[in-house]
Amino acid sequence: MYVELPEVGSKVEKSASKARPLRMAATTMALQTITSLITVVNNLQKARDLKQNQIEIESKKEKSDVEVLKSLNRIIDNAQEQIELVEKYIQELFTKVFTHRFRDCDENIRAACMTALGKWMMKHQLVFLTDFYLKYLGWSLNDKSASVRLEVLTALKGLAGSSSHLAMMDTFIGRFRPRLAEMLQDVSTEVVVEAIRLAAVLHEHTELDQEHMNVVTSLIMDKNPSIRTAAARATKTLMPTLT
Repeated sequence: MYVELPEVGSKVEKSASKARPLRMAATTMALQTITSLITVVNNLQKARDLKQNQIEIESKKEKSDVEVLKSLNRIIDNAQEQIELVEKYIQELFTKVFTHRFRDCDENIRAACMTALGKWMMKHQLVFLTDFYLKYLGWSLNDKSASVRLEVLTALKGLAGSSSHLAMMDTFIGRFRPRLAEMLQDVSTEVVVEAIRLAAVLHEHTELDQEHMNVVTSLIMDKNPSIRTAAARATKTLMPTLT
């Protein structure tokens, strides 16, 4: 399988344009390209692993076919070469586009970056669900735009639903737990609601400190009906700890 990679230069140049519509379009295209290429990498890895299994089966035969083994090894080598090529391209796009645009002056571009990063972490955990990439989510928890903060919380909530993901996020959660607690009192109702939902998901898989849980339960009396409803639902998951 041979992968034809698009040229990077034009995406990088346009994503840095002073014209916001062009910058947004180019950034969106670059982010989607990374998403698509992650799918390519995953498919290549599956194909490689399948051939590796075939080698193991063939090798266990009393009379292994040498030519078959050679052919399978060539396919595996080719797949690995393609994987490394695509991952290098992904890293180049990330470095030249994402690392600049996640702090763009346009909040829509910053939010798009957070949404994409969350997807990448779900689709390619071994590469993206690491402290190196998680720090971008952590930094953006303090974004001045509520829409960006909301996208970060939504991404974290999706990741926190898996114990295996949380195991890879242990350092991140420990570092940013105080900020996650602060967001339960955010000025944005939508952010508070999502922070409550994240707290509930986190509690299902790991312990929250008592102060964090107390804030969640206190929000049952909040004047905002959306916050009250979210807090009431979350409290159901917190009750075993509170009793």
